[in-house]
Amino acid sequence: MFLQLAIGGAFQFMSINMTYLNDLELLTQTYDHYVHYYWYSIFHKEQKDSGSHRRTNERKAIPGARQKLVVPSKPKNAYIARNLSFQSESDNIFMRKLDRLISKTETDEGKRSQGQYRIHVKNPPQTMFTTAPKGLPLDIYEAKWYNTKLPEQCQNIADWKKVAFLQNPKCLLEFTLPDKKIGDQSFNDKNWEVLAKDYNLEFLSFDEPENDNDTTKEEMNLI
Repeated sequence: MFLQLAIGGAFQFMSINMTYLNDLELLTQTYDHYVHYYWYSIFHKEQKDSGSHRRTNERKAIPGARQKLVVPSKPKNAYIARNLSFQSESDNIFMRKLDRLISKTETDEGKRSQGQYRIHVKNPPQTMFTTAPKGLPLDIYEAKWYNTKLPEQCQNIADWKKVAFLQNPKCLLEFTLPDKKIGDQSFNDKNWEVLAKDYNLEFLSFDEPENDNDTTKEEMNLI
């Protein structure tokens, strides 16, 4: 009878391995354990305290439910934004605000987003791509990272004559600011000194032209 019921799938909830279905000795031991030990212990417990088995299962389920709440599930089509060691905080703020603006614009226009959603965590992992792009404005690079480079590297990595962001990066993407209307050169003249103060630009001293008041011996002879 048991074999017929098992073959018919009546005991699928018990996760029976059908490979051992014809091993009567093993089935007998399993049946004895399941009926005479497992269910008997539950029956004996219920006799002493009705409902104790249900309460025990509920207590065991609570930590698992709490764990699911504590550990956030990763949304579909999303990835964790990794840390770029060479990226400045101003550039990081700008990219986040730009992501939100693009997402909001697509939602307002009824478009379906084709990109992935970036999850920002408190201590993000480091990116595998450690090579910094070259030729970008100075304040795009993290000052501490930039200052660890040799003078020749500092000169070649960044376009140190230019800056890209406002002195207050939280005001980025606000289109009503006066600085939005001025040209690149005027923007650099206004903000470069403040934004570049944390960067090691000692290599500039090697490029300073000689003083016009200094004359060489050859020039003196010509006079």
